[in-house]
Amino acid sequence: MELWSLDFPAVRQRVGTSGARDVPRFARSMMLFAGCAVALVVLTILNIASGSAA
Repeated sequence: MELWSLDFPAVRQRVGTSGARDVPRFARSMMLFAGCAVALVVLTILNIASGSAA
């Protein structure tokens, strides 16, 4: 899963030392976005499964 990690040397070299502080914050933001997207999909599936879909 190293390709999904934002903390491997190629990314650190690419962003440089000034942007290196933003890498963990960006990773946290992406995790939050992914979590919200998954929650939305789960709620949609539950809505359809319960038969109350619009």
